[in-house]
Amino acid sequence: MTHIAVYTRSAVLSPENIEAQRRTVDDALERAGFMKEASVEYYSDDGASGINIERPGLGRLLTDVAKGKFQWLVIDEWHRLSRSEDLLGILDKLLAHNVACVTARELEALC
Repeated sequence: MTHIAVYTRSAVLSPENIEAQRRTVDDALERAGFMKEASVEYYSDDGASGINIERPGLGRLLTDVAKGKFQWLVIDEWHRLSRSEDLLGILDKLLAHNVACVTARELEALC
């Protein structure tokens, strides 16, 4: 079974924005055929700037990366993960634990 993490973030408190990102990713996972055979865990930071990496949802995500809980991380767009040079550090952590990271659009292009 494939284990997938989905991360969403909104800079302003906006449950609607978080839900829209989740729908975009879920739709991409469905079209790629993952929803039938994968377990999906959701991580979210609502009202959190992408410049700051000290976010509770991102922290839980990276802790679970270190525990080897999943093989894929799918995000709506790259800037949802980080809007700073910290993105490279996050990607290094993912790669060190064999976690592939793609956007919803990239996932659809791959499958």
